[in-house]
Amino acid sequence: MKFGPTSSIVTTIAFAFVSLIQVKSQQPSDDAAWQRYQHILHTSTLEWSSEPFLLKADYQLYDLDGHPVEKGTAEESWTEANGEQIRIQSPSLVIGDQTPADEYAVHTRESYLVHQALYALSNPFPSPTEQKDFAMEEFHQTLAHSDLSCFSLVQPGKTRTRESHAYCTGEANHITTMTGPFFVIERSDFRQVRGHQIPSHVILSYEGKPALSMQVTELEPLPEVNDPNITLKRSPPNRILLDSDSMQFLNKTEPKYPVLAKMANISGSVVLTAIVTKQGTLEGLDVIASPRSVLTKSARNAVQKWTYQPFLFNGVPSDVETVIIVNFTFSSH
Repeated sequence: MKFGPTSSIVTTIAFAFVSLIQVKSQQPSDDAAWQRYQHILHTSTLEWSSEPFLLKADYQLYDLDGHPVEKGTAEESWTEANGEQIRIQSPSLVIGDQTPADEYAVHTRESYLVHQALYALSNPFPSPTEQKDFAMEEFHQTLAHSDLSCFSLVQPGKTRTRESHAYCTGEANHITTMTGPFFVIERSDFRQVRGHQIPSHVILSYEGKPALSMQVTELEPLPEVNDPNITLKRSPPNRILLDSDSMQFLNKTEPKYPVLAKMANISGSVVLTAIVTKQGTLEGLDVIASPRSVLTKSARNAVQKWTYQPFLFNGVPSDVETVIIVNFTFSSH
């Protein structure tokens, strides 16, 4: 299936009102919110369908100021035999058959953003939610002067936080927008692929500035392999992503608020990505978004000295990808 070009719009977020719908222990057939979630999950997610696919896309990378820089291509494939395979190529980044199997070895802002955009296309939910852990918090938010109906998935009895992901849907119950801490992902130009509604275009923005846009050029089913000896490759995952604050620090140097930034009334949040190694040190530290370069330098200088308790996956120290947010506010410095 070939896809054509489409236009993109950068948006900002304004939160309006919120109401909580608690989902009680009911059978799925009696639970409207659970039914809605299951429908969106199955119609929006390619990888969990157990149907092999190959997705190809072109992307445009933007710098921290929202100006276009590199262009590149990306491919994502999924089969029961090989699990998820991702290939990325641009003048500054190559990930695929000719690079180390460990993608963390070439971890950069560009690789992080490309992965984020690919998952927004084919796998918008980080993981499926079991009904016993399910509550849907519904609310409205305004994007580009449009009022959207959105929801977050939270633990029963809990409410969403600033870190919670939100999913906004259109009239056809498609996920048109995804939001999280400091980012907005817009999904548009939907096409039906084997019962799934997949956008052909996404644009990823941080703090109202474009970071990466991606256009699907091809999305094709791959041949089915009916082999009873093949099991789904779910462990270990190709990439483990954890919030930095959910990990145990061994050393955390607080960033210094630059004097020049204070004098110029510059504040905001610097968002960084890095790999926490098996030894608990940081590698591949890169800046995803930042209000100004003076804050970027201060955040990097402090964060690169941080060390963590190694993350254990099945009891074994493992590399883990993390996102770090450094806030510069006048009240906290």
